[in-house]
Amino acid sequence: PGSITTTHKADAWESYKRMHQKLCALFQNCPEYNFSRQLDLHLIHYACAALGGACDLPKVEQKSEIDRILNDEALKTDPRDIFRLNLPYSFCACNTAARRLCACGCKGESTMPEVSIILPVYNEERHLQKTLSALCTQTFRDFELLAVDDGSTDESRRILERFAAADARITVLAQHHGGVSRARNLALEAATGKWVWFVDSDDLPFSNYLEKALHEPQSNDADILMGSYLKMDLNGEITRITLPKYGLIDSETLPVCFMQAQYETGYFGYLWNKLLRREKILSVNAVFDESMTLAEDLQFLVQLYRANSRVLLTPHCAMQYAAHPLRREADHFKQLLLQKEIAHWVITEQKHTEFKPFFRKRLSAYTAFSVFYAPDIGLDPITKAKEIMEDEALCALLSEAELHGVFRCIVHCLKQQNLPALQLHLAAYRAAKHAKSILKGENTRALHSA
Repeated sequence: PGSITTTHKADAWESYKRMHQKLCALFQNCPEYNFSRQLDLHLIHYACAALGGACDLPKVEQKSEIDRILNDEALKTDPRDIFRLNLPYSFCACNTAARRLCACGCKGESTMPEVSIILPVYNEERHLQKTLSALCTQTFRDFELLAVDDGSTDESRRILERFAAADARITVLAQHHGGVSRARNLALEAATGKWVWFVDSDDLPFSNYLEKALHEPQSNDADILMGSYLKMDLNGEITRITLPKYGLIDSETLPVCFMQAQYETGYFGYLWNKLLRREKILSVNAVFDESMTLAEDLQFLVQLYRANSRVLLTPHCAMQYAAHPLRREADHFKQLLLQKEIAHWVITEQKHTEFKPFFRKRLSAYTAFSVFYAPDIGLDPITKAKEIMEDEALCALLSEAELHGVFRCIVHCLKQQNLPALQLHLAAYRAAKHAKSILKGENTRALHSA
């Protein structure tokens, strides 16, 4: 079946079934072998290809063709066995219609789940079982769980398959290790629910969150449902993070709420305390930036915030979240671009100029970091400086007033468009740092000698 391609011919499904019948007849002459299981899966592959082609039919014909295939008595196997047997995901998910077949709880069922839970997994055998148990025991039952194994080398994949075998709502997808953003993008393509809930594999969801959030009277009027969460810091201390007010907020009020909470608690930048309307995600073509290693959650959410999303703030606790040490290898230039996008949304699009001093300070710091720490991630600082200087709107916002030392010098040189001076400052700093390390080493040796 690996050679099958989608087709929009009206008789595609019947043609596939005839080919399948010929194959069955061939193996009937070999009674010593039992290929019934393989033949069932073979027909499901054909069905997925036919469903893929059905999407290209005119709108008036699509539904009848899809329903005809899904309700065909020839399909005897749960289509999700394709995933559980680790067959190629891309084959059976050629487009929305094929994913619909794979999401059905049983043959012929066409009702989509209310929620798609997306769970990226990479080497999380220590925490995964608790997370899966908490999700499977949600008091709200109408969901699909799309777990993506991101090339794990521990027991994570076996744990996922064991839970999938026991709960038909779980689908296990797999990819070579490509990072959490790529895993989330893959699952988003397969999701069929009305709402999307992103969960991390080392966090602990509250079992009643979906039920409480979705039963909010104003949930139908919102594009994003937000709840509170518990944050466990690196010392094991737990703090509940919530907002002082609840209710529906419009796109004009959202930037103010964002600015009041985001830079103190991170509330608006996390995924797992939010239910996102999938229709809204699709309407703005929101995707995760797979090149980001930090704040990829915030980057994704800002795309929705800027699209006039209606947000419902609720008191319901979604998750216990475990904080992680900050990753030093983050690309500060990526963070600079993200902060610039947020500033454009808040100041330019929503006209909240009162936050301009805040972003002037923040963008100046990230600009200095982008140049200074560029060598740490294998980039040339002068090349990065040239790229920043070409952005006139950004340079107009820069201010060295609240910066110190080499960072102040970097921003000053960028504002003055003075690359030779910048090179001199960076070289002088590196020389001083090198000399300091030499002196420190000599002092250490002298102490040992003494």
